[in-house]
Amino acid sequence: DKLLLVRSQFIIRVSDPVLNQLLDNLLEHRVITDEEMQSVRTRGRADKARDLMDSVRRKGRAASSVLISALCELDPPNQEPLKFKPHYVQEVIYSCCYQHRKLLFIH
Repeated sequence: DKLLLVRSQFIIRVSDPVLNQLLDNLLEHRVITDEEMQSVRTRGRADKARDLMDSVRRKGRAASSVLISALCELDPPNQEPLKFKPHYVQEVIYSCCYQHRKLLFIH
């Protein structure tokens, strides 16, 4: 799991404003619920990062893809140290777009 490999660096590097934007993005893409978002927002920065990473990771590859693509978009300077290489990001974004289209047609 790609997120597990970068978990500790994510927790160290991600800022609180980026975490809040990630939460908004994940809620918008229906990766997390309102309740999950509110629960994570009450935590300190490092715990917020841990909770977010672990919660999304447990939801599977599609959810992880949404988090990775959002992180690369919102925090480009920090995505390089996390080793999200361009070809992997491209694959993730394609997968995410496919999953999002699929969700739109299902609901």
